[in-house]
Amino acid sequence: MKFWRWGKRRQREAELERELRSHLELESEEQQAAGVSPEEAAYAARRALGNTTQIKEDVRTAWGFQWLETLLQDVRYGLRQLRRNPGFTIVAALTLALGIGANTAIFSLIDAVALKGLPVKNPEQLQVLTWTCGSNTLPLASNVGYKFRDSAGGQVCSSFSYPLFEQFQTQTDTFSSVFGYAPLGSGKPNLNVSVEGHVGTIAGEMVTGGYFSGLGVTPILGRPITAEDEKPNAPATAIISYRYWAGELNRNPGVIGKTIALNGMPFTIIGVMPSDFFGLDSESLTDVWVPAAPRLGLAPWGKPPTAGRSLFTSEDQYWLIVMGRLRPAVTSPQATARLNLLFGQRLAVLPKSSPKVESLPQVILLPARNGLAGLRQQLSVPLLMLGIMTGLVLLIACANVASLLLVRAVTRRREIGIRLAVGASRSRLVRQLLTESVLLAGIGGTMGLLFGIWILRVLLLMLSGNGEQVPHNVGLDPTVLGFTVAVALLTGILFGLAPSLRATELSVTPRLKETEDRIIGGGQRTLRLGNVMVIGQVAVSLVLLVAAGLLVSTLRNLKSQNLGFDTHNLLLFSVDPTALNYDRPHLLHLYDQLQQGLETLPGVRAATLSLLGLASGAVNTDQISIDGYKMDRGQTPEIFWNAVGPGFFETMEIPLLIGRGINSHDTEGSSKVAVVNESLARYFFGDANPIGRRIRIGANQQQNDTLEIVGIAKDVKDSDLHESPPRTIYIPYAQMPGPLGSIQFEIRTNISAAALVPSVRGLVRELDSHLPILDVKTEREQIDESVLQERLFAGLSSFAGAFALLLACIGLYGTVAHSVNRRTHEIGIRMALGAARRDATRLIISQGVALTLVGVAVGIAGALALTRFLSSLLYGVKPTDPLTFAAVSLILIAVALAGCYIPARRAAKVDPMVALRYE
Repeated sequence: MKFWRWGKRRQREAELERELRSHLELESEEQQAAGVSPEEAAYAARRALGNTTQIKEDVRTAWGFQWLETLLQDVRYGLRQLRRNPGFTIVAALTLALGIGANTAIFSLIDAVALKGLPVKNPEQLQVLTWTCGSNTLPLASNVGYKFRDSAGGQVCSSFSYPLFEQFQTQTDTFSSVFGYAPLGSGKPNLNVSVEGHVGTIAGEMVTGGYFSGLGVTPILGRPITAEDEKPNAPATAIISYRYWAGELNRNPGVIGKTIALNGMPFTIIGVMPSDFFGLDSESLTDVWVPAAPRLGLAPWGKPPTAGRSLFTSEDQYWLIVMGRLRPAVTSPQATARLNLLFGQRLAVLPKSSPKVESLPQVILLPARNGLAGLRQQLSVPLLMLGIMTGLVLLIACANVASLLLVRAVTRRREIGIRLAVGASRSRLVRQLLTESVLLAGIGGTMGLLFGIWILRVLLLMLSGNGEQVPHNVGLDPTVLGFTVAVALLTGILFGLAPSLRATELSVTPRLKETEDRIIGGGQRTLRLGNVMVIGQVAVSLVLLVAAGLLVSTLRNLKSQNLGFDTHNLLLFSVDPTALNYDRPHLLHLYDQLQQGLETLPGVRAATLSLLGLASGAVNTDQISIDGYKMDRGQTPEIFWNAVGPGFFETMEIPLLIGRGINSHDTEGSSKVAVVNESLARYFFGDANPIGRRIRIGANQQQNDTLEIVGIAKDVKDSDLHESPPRTIYIPYAQMPGPLGSIQFEIRTNISAAALVPSVRGLVRELDSHLPILDVKTEREQIDESVLQERLFAGLSSFAGAFALLLACIGLYGTVAHSVNRRTHEIGIRMALGAARRDATRLIISQGVALTLVGVAVGIAGALALTRFLSSLLYGVKPTDPLTFAAVSLILIAVALAGCYIPARRAAKVDPMVALRYE
């Protein structure tokens, strides 16, 4: 009702004006009736009524919404002031826009990676079941899945066997539902799909019957997968994503019941998921879900089951990620205790299992509100630290704009003094000046939103340009918009408060006596406050630049280190024949043909293949046993292993220290051999020659599975570039136990790797037109993928540091320029008394350099205290690296000289006669 009355304010203003005029006319008529002249009667009527302006203000106050009226007045006045000073407005708005835009972009990523919950029912109730696998070794035939860090920093594994999952489902007093899933293939889009004439590759997942009901997600078309779909004789069914339905099938409502072929196997589409659901990974692009049941050609994690052993009955094949929804009355510790009891009982049935009670791995429940994501684990800490860095940049931007406002407020001292003299309250003027600041921040925030969109696109390109999946839910949603609005409002108050309070100090008389020149000169207090802000900007800039320098050095050290093999002129690609139903002999023959064909291509020096690519981050771990060798106390049998093809060491240019490598005579039917690296040889054999010693890999290997060591290769960093080379065993791919699957080929070229790609594709197509080629890239590109976090960190921290440096330079320039204006008279006297122009230049530059040196000293102290938190992210450089500190300090001093140069030149050109008349 009140707002309706406020909407009628113009009508009410007109009524108030008529009423006041009526009072004046009545009073004037009474005076004239008493014999007073009309002119004197009008004066008398006005005196009798009083101050009409004050009466109007009192009446408006009685109406209410006076604050809204004054706010609108302040907004209109503030816009006029900003329009009158376009140079100031543009510089200040751009400064704020860059700071707010960078924070908006980083917050968008943080929101998608770490804050945003899954689009499911009550996501806070979801828990993912993991077990401590960092220091425990179980006799498992396979253990595939994600690896995480728990709250204590220990490594935990995410997968369980299907029989164990069925046991977890019996815990109905603990969980309202328990369900599981596993990605098909490697988790990337590598399923061959065909539906309604559309052919391509997509990513898929195998899910248990309670997956969708446990999550509380309902398809928008059709029905979800249920336990009935898991039964052996049930029809093959599938659910597709909204993205695939809309993009490839044009939102066809009749898609339910149609057939979709996955790796050549037909499935019936029974549902379409909502548009915001892509699975349990924030960066997932899953487009199809099928029931967890044995399907020919569909292998979870790209790992076909061991011959004759089903993934759904084997106790020692861990592959299913298990999640549960806790009942409201059950706490996480209670559920963990119950699950550990069951877990310990089931471990006893593992083949060759004799675990001691004290060494049993433990079940750990991890919150799954945000889903399960490797990228989240990888980027959460970096994004948090980058958020802090961009926050500091925004703080510098605010300090810079505050300095500009301080100088601008000095030029308005007379205006503010007059307004104070005529009765304006200090609180009213502060509110007016703060309104201008908030308006300026609003303009900067609007521009910052546009900058944020651009910066976010650049960040996503940095993440996705190297084959990494990125969160699909990154964008400017209401949360991000609210964050930007809040940041703009907060910055408006932050940088506007100090200048507003400084400008409205209650010293009216001196201000009215000041000349315009004196006003421009300002005062010592304003200059001192500006100096403090400049020192703070330089100090924060130094901290950011030191952090950027350390991170750039880390990236350079990681990429330039000797990995143990030549990373240049190497072309990589993978093939995955899982869907083509090759048996083992035919698959080995196919790979042998492909390797020989690659070696004959023009521009190819050598070609080989391997199960795991070097520097890819992928690892296979297992236990080693050595005939006639007993482990010493403190030794661990854990090793890394890789299956490689003939000529692997020659193609990758890995030196062999003694013995031989893997060659074409190491076939499936020949004697089983292995090549070990020097770290393994030194760890187990010391200075003794291990050639001829017999070893076994895996706890379940029989006596006839022993391998003869035939060579020792130089250490290679084949997984984590941050760590020392692990103890590694190389075995011939043809002799690898278990089923064969996808493989990576490595080609050593004499020409550009990109020029060779068409020939490679043609060769593969000639051998098998249905064999998909995946992940075509160079070895250098693969190394870039493995240092994604470091590249992101180095790039963004460098941007933050450079922007902070630019802002510090602008702030220093503004402060020195203000000082030149204030000291014009002093400079004129000095030059009139004989000072040379270079003396005036030196005087001004020394002031700027002095402020910079103080800021550098403060910044060095701060950097020494803060960079130690970066130690876990550094490689090959110390947090207190003196070269980085010295280089950054010199850069800041050089920038300070550049920022002072223009004001110093202006000071040197001062005409003494003009300067003496300056006051």
